[in-house]
Amino acid sequence: RRWWGGEDARRLALVREGFHRVLPRADLAELGVAPEELAAVCCGEAAARAGNNGGGGGGPEDFDLREVFQVVVDRDLERGSPELVAALWEVAAALSPELKRQLLVFVTGVSTLPAPFTEFLTIEQPFVPLHKDDYKKILGMLPQSHTCDNILELPDYAGALRALEGRPPSPGRLRELLRGKLLLAVQNSEGYGLDEVTSSGGGEDALRGLLSSRRGARRGADGVGGGGGG
Repeated sequence: RRWWGGEDARRLALVREGFHRVLPRADLAELGVAPEELAAVCCGEAAARAGNNGGGGGGPEDFDLREVFQVVVDRDLERGSPELVAALWEVAAALSPELKRQLLVFVTGVSTLPAPFTEFLTIEQPFVPLHKDDYKKILGMLPQSHTCDNILELPDYAGALRALEGRPPSPGRLRELLRGKLLLAVQNSEGYGLDEVTSSGGGEDALRGLLSSRRGARRGADGVGGGGGG
């Protein structure tokens, strides 16, 4: 994990100071709140599990993008080349957990999984081809992404092969082509270092519930102890 200096360090110190004014470190320690529990209520269970399996959300835990994100597929792509969409999920499912994590970074900018179904992942085609030269261009393109909106731009390789060769590609050939293009894009891209500065919040109610339950348990334990001493 990269540590920032200068102005970034000052801002991080202010965030830390503000956090501990609301939740003093001593109170968290007294209530026995573990770091994993705090991560779960602040970032979601999936993110906490990811962080526990390798640090920074980049662990080896396997996952399925369709079980984490609300997936939206471009209607023209889904109707025009459903075999390409099917091939994408087959290729993604066959990736190792490490490569899946790289794909996650490529599309979202971070390696940390959000809480299930709290974010969208959109699959679009970069443009609609009109001429033969457009289809040739597609076969030379790599997938691209827009991490701010979790968008994967997927060139319609199936439609291009169908238009140029006069017949649909075999499923095996399409998967092989898509895998090669996808891995080339994923493994040769650079992110923005968002793992160091991004957190997915929204856990206020969960945090309040956790602290309340711990205080209740502490009062119960004190009551049992006091009764035994009488």
